[in-house]
Amino acid sequence: AQCNGFTLTTTGAKQLLADEIAAAPEDLTEAVATAQGVYDDSNSDETAYRNAAKSLNDAIVAYNIENASESTPVDMTDRIANPSFEGIGGTTAYTGAKHNCSEWTYTANTDAGARSVTGSDYLNTDDSNDAFYCFNTWGGNAFNVSQTLKNMPAGNYKLSACYSSDANNTAILYLNSTETGITLTATSKHTFVEDFYTYKLAVDGDLVIGMTSSKWYKVDDFKLQFLGADLTVLQEAFAENYSNLQGLSTDNVPTAFANKISNLLSTYVTVP
Repeated sequence: AQCNGFTLTTTGAKQLLADEIAAAPEDLTEAVATAQGVYDDSNSDETAYRNAAKSLNDAIVAYNIENASESTPVDMTDRIANPSFEGIGGTTAYTGAKHNCSEWTYTANTDAGARSVTGSDYLNTDDSNDAFYCFNTWGGNAFNVSQTLKNMPAGNYKLSACYSSDANNTAILYLNSTETGITLTATSKHTFVEDFYTYKLAVDGDLVIGMTSSKWYKVDDFKLQFLGADLTVLQEAFAENYSNLQGLSTDNVPTAFANKISNLLSTYVTVP
């Protein structure tokens, strides 16, 4: 039985590596060759397969981030801990005490926490949210829920979420500042509306996502996409002062920007 268990686990790890190899962009020739070597090695075990799969996945993620754009965004929802508030409860509807939302920072009040969308007070009648739970806040006049994402690459982001409250109540979906964002207007406390907000992170660093309102609300299904580095400033500098750009130090420039500078300089031999 132990032998069979090992065989199945090793087979699964090898398949995981095969999937990563199949998903890798053509440009990652060196990373793919290294992974393929582990895959083809008859002495590789479960640990070797899993480590190789992780290394290749890291290379794929880095490549996708570097080449992200509005037309080819990178899904970064996995950077959000418990984005749909399903952290506890599995697939069984929950109607009791507060659900665990420890990954989030939120205004403490009489009814703050994750709630089942099938409970009478939190009922969602049109299945417009994600799965079985949502975040609910109630009992005051200032409500905020947020999470800080660490070590995010500089560039443009798109954050979306589902929101509901009493009809015509509003809330702000924001990135990094509660003073700016997009205002969502509720149609019914039993129906979620979805919208998104875009934001430019100027340098590599932390990114705060959240929702705030002076009225009670429910929110669910946070999603985050990376739309690529903002090249506006770079393009202006390139057009205005190409020779200075050639001598520009990229030591303190965000990685995505530095790569774009290198690519531009290698592509153009005269000012475009």
